[in-house]
Amino acid sequence: MIELGQPIPPDTAHAVSVSLPTWKSNVGYEEGEKWVVDAMTTGYPRFFVHTTIQKLARSILDKYGKPSESALLFPSRAVASRCVSFLAARIPLSGAQQVRIIELVPSSQQVEQATVVSGVCAVSFPKEHAQTAKYFWQHTGEGVSSRRAEFCQRELDDGSLVQKASGGSSQSSSWLCKGPKRYQRGASGGMTKGKQDSTMHSNNGDEDPTQYIEERFGRNLDISFVANAKLAIRRRIAGSLTADVELEQALELARDAKRTRQVSGFSEDDVYLYPTGMNSIYNTHRTLLAVRGQMKSICFGFTYVDTLKVLQKFGPGCLLYPHGSSDELDDLERRLENGERFLAVFSEFPGNPLLKTPDLQRIRSLADRYDFAVVIDETIGNFINVHVLPFADVAVSSLTKIFSGDCNVMGGSSVLNPKSQYYKRLHKALETEYEDNFWAEDAIFMERNSRDFVTRIERINTNAEALCEILRSHPRVKEVYYPKYSPTRPNYDACRNVDGGYGGLLSVTFHTTEEAIAFYDTVETAKGPSLGTNFTLSSPYVVIAHYNELDWVASCGVQVDLVRISVGLEETADLTARFERALEATEKGVIAGVPFFDEVFKQLDCTVEWHVKEGQTIEPVKHCATVRGPVRKILLGERVALNTLARCSGVATKTSDLLHLLRSAGYKNTLAGTRKTTPGFRLVEKYGILVGGADPHRHDLSTMTMLKDNHIWSAGSITKAVAAARAAGGFSIKVEVECQSEAEAHEAIQAGADIVMLDNFEPKALHAAARGLKERWGRGTRAPLVEVSGGLTEENVAGYVCEDLNIISTSSIHQGVKHVDFSLKIAH
Repeated sequence: MIELGQPIPPDTAHAVSVSLPTWKSNVGYEEGEKWVVDAMTTGYPRFFVHTTIQKLARSILDKYGKPSESALLFPSRAVASRCVSFLAARIPLSGAQQVRIIELVPSSQQVEQATVVSGVCAVSFPKEHAQTAKYFWQHTGEGVSSRRAEFCQRELDDGSLVQKASGGSSQSSSWLCKGPKRYQRGASGGMTKGKQDSTMHSNNGDEDPTQYIEERFGRNLDISFVANAKLAIRRRIAGSLTADVELEQALELARDAKRTRQVSGFSEDDVYLYPTGMNSIYNTHRTLLAVRGQMKSICFGFTYVDTLKVLQKFGPGCLLYPHGSSDELDDLERRLENGERFLAVFSEFPGNPLLKTPDLQRIRSLADRYDFAVVIDETIGNFINVHVLPFADVAVSSLTKIFSGDCNVMGGSSVLNPKSQYYKRLHKALETEYEDNFWAEDAIFMERNSRDFVTRIERINTNAEALCEILRSHPRVKEVYYPKYSPTRPNYDACRNVDGGYGGLLSVTFHTTEEAIAFYDTVETAKGPSLGTNFTLSSPYVVIAHYNELDWVASCGVQVDLVRISVGLEETADLTARFERALEATEKGVIAGVPFFDEVFKQLDCTVEWHVKEGQTIEPVKHCATVRGPVRKILLGERVALNTLARCSGVATKTSDLLHLLRSAGYKNTLAGTRKTTPGFRLVEKYGILVGGADPHRHDLSTMTMLKDNHIWSAGSITKAVAAARAAGGFSIKVEVECQSEAEAHEAIQAGADIVMLDNFEPKALHAAARGLKERWGRGTRAPLVEVSGGLTEENVAGYVCEDLNIISTSSIHQGVKHVDFSLKIAH
């Protein structure tokens, strides 16, 4: 287990995730508890400002700021100005007047070198407004990356990064570069002046990337290498480059016609890179507002938290349809028919964390009829599995996730559909407004990480389906959310590529929060924020993403104790074994069989001290009892005592679980076992049923007469069989008759049966029969009892519940029941 607050992956300077290994630590993080906060060495970059960025901000304020100020760092003046505007609209005038931009640029000598350079803009503000500024950082993803901060820190320390003088020359600010040649010259993602070496450089894929960059370039990273890395990334996103080869070879390969996005006129020139996935969403929304005017957007489905925040806080607002359902599309269509107009629909394919898939075909049809844009986040489905661009005007993605996989670099992309009615306007706007703020070193890491993304996705698809099978078959699992098993699967399949899978993200819920916690705390995976990693990563998603709005989340149909699982590349057998072990931790046991256990050791002159009570629910691993006596005698009794306790407790546990399900379904009457007990263990099993809260049914043949089909056939009729039973047993022995129809049950009651058992009835027929019997024979305490039995399990029993049933009996609570595992260890 990775220790609390340590980076994921371990020992990774620019890790994207952080270890929160227990449920309690996630809650503690959200509550700001000291034991968690003090342990945090890093965090998800948009939520936790990396220590290198904090250090650079302090250095800038120490040199150019005031003790009363805090600062956040941005890659360009344009971005910094947007942060200033955000603050000005949200803090008091007195504070807004103190907000300023400290712009640092490369020195003239540095700019003249043919290597990557960077400036940085610090937005300084009074410390009391730090949280408001942090919202801009988090929601927009506009902040500098930790690698850029590391680079700028070195430049600042040796005097190569200087404050821009007021009204400075254009040369000193030329590290900000816009325009269509965005990947040939670096913009603020890394820029050079002077002659460029056009030779493409490559490296051995087995080398450590950080070591390679330092050894190959030192502090003089050639811009041509960066431009080629970004070109390769864009080609991979376009689908035209899918081979796992070195950079130099990659750019010489022919286009992969099979995987290139199937939209007429499309090329990698329609792919734009951003420093984070959220930044691609933010800038797409911002560009659409500039092109189409100030209109509300639609957030369709329960999307990632900051997608909704961007739409709500940066513009006229949005209309939320949290369920992403056909009913909500009906409502949208009515609004549109009545004249309402919207900027765009923003949706995820599929959604996070419920993995529901929107009906893109219908959304596209409405967009064409009523003139709004469609923006689809394809991060979770990913473009190897699904093709959404034909239905979207813009497809956005977080490259941080499965595209990178290594969890050590951030990035994002937006892809324009050349067939979109907005394409020309968006393209024109981006020619002047787009800034390449994707930092040079981040691009190099992203290019290296993404070379094998096709094979990784295929492997992860397989692992995810294997985990789904394990989880879906377990009785403590309430629901598994995965596109393949979702009611919205037809929407997914409509966009699924021929060889595409269903992705590597799934979510699971349990019947109780305690079970969810036990599973999360036990599962042997990395645990922290983010998804799409090469290793399996688990998270109590709602807790970490929506802690302060849990009631609202529940109203959107999302269970607040949901566990989200991003599936990795581990060996399938190993991964499923880990999850099976974690599922065992959810299997609480009801302790039952204390008298039998005690009697075994009493016969051996040993004593037993119990630390739990009969009928108590216990969790793994629990010290239940202490046995004292000679070792030889303890060992003589060990297996008999443990077997009996394990069997009895297993029956009690199964009984308690089924009774809980019935009570949750509204059933208020009796749950019972059956006569089908294990020879020699009848007393143990009947006792376990009692401890579990149910009725053991008749103990043996002498305690009630039960007439089945063979008895009835032998007697000639139900009436004759009941008469014979009465004659043999007298008034003190109750008579029960097994019936195959409502008519047989009426005959049995007419003949004098005390109980009628409706055997192997389907739920609909059962409800009708029970109601008919009660209406004819009464519902009072002296009325005949109605029992149902046959084929009832945890999976289907809720469907049988009705108020006219007196008894539900099933052998599933004592036949084939899993034992509660106990062990006895000699103290030494």
